[in-house]
Amino acid sequence: MFGKKPHRNIKVGLLGGSFNPPHKGHIHVSNQAIKLLGLDETWWLVSPQNPLKNTQMADNYEERFKLCQEIAKNHPHINISGIEDELQTKYSIETIEKLTAIYPNINFIWIIGSDNLLQMPKWQKWKDIFNIIPIAIFNREPYSKDALNGQAAKFFNKNRVAEKNAKSLVGKKVPAWCFLDIEPMNISSTKIREENND
Repeated sequence: MFGKKPHRNIKVGLLGGSFNPPHKGHIHVSNQAIKLLGLDETWWLVSPQNPLKNTQMADNYEERFKLCQEIAKNHPHINISGIEDELQTKYSIETIEKLTAIYPNINFIWIIGSDNLLQMPKWQKWKDIFNIIPIAIFNREPYSKDALNGQAAKFFNKNRVAEKNAKSLVGKKVPAWCFLDIEPMNISSTKIREENND
């Protein structure tokens, strides 16, 4: 199992994804999450296979995991987790349910980009995710405007926390979510893969 069970009520941000490959944008969001949300650390949940993406991802899981460890090695508050592989969870809701059961003394928060907020209604039991864990949505252009006018944001509109109160989000009664309008980095895993294939 990932790590030792902490003996104190630490605040942990969960950043899930394929990290195919990991890049400075992931580091940027993690560090901003720690700063703006008052977190003790972030965990990167390296997914063996994203249900919404092609199945070839599973073939390079170990490589992606090692690349995450390498890029985050100088960031002590970022921990690389293989817990989705260990637990064999396929969907985010499964990972969240199991993590909150395994670590009841950790205050978790789910970290996503606005692109994921936009497509969240396609996720398995997406409304349940809002009702289990607070969610921090980080600006990612050009998706933010559509995301904040999308189905998920509208459905949980009354549960939105003002950005100025972002540090109150962790441990807040769910559902609760916040949009953080950080300066985005013009980088993505897709762009990196495309450039490497040129």
